[in-house]
Amino acid sequence: MDWYKPFPNEQKWVKIHTNWLGDQWVHIDFHEIGRMTPKDEFLDVLGPMPLFTKSEYGYTGATLASQIVHTKGIFYRPLQNPLGYII
Repeated sequence: MDWYKPFPNEQKWVKIHTNWLGDQWVHIDFHEIGRMTPKDEFLDVLGPMPLFTKSEYGYTGATLASQIVHTKGIFYRPLQNPLGYII
């Protein structure tokens, strides 16, 4: 993460590779830097859990009731949340 430390209000270009569009140059906010780790398993949601469309800023206002959910992966952001977010 040391390679990406912009000053306040500074944007840096980051080159990413996508399967669909190939290499792309994008601006990524510091809080979005991380890695996706595939994780194909079922998890128990034991109580009401907020529903997000993005890891932390996409709160929909809805909650999930207790249920079993199928995960496709976990997004880890080491500098923000070392435990990760279930996707």
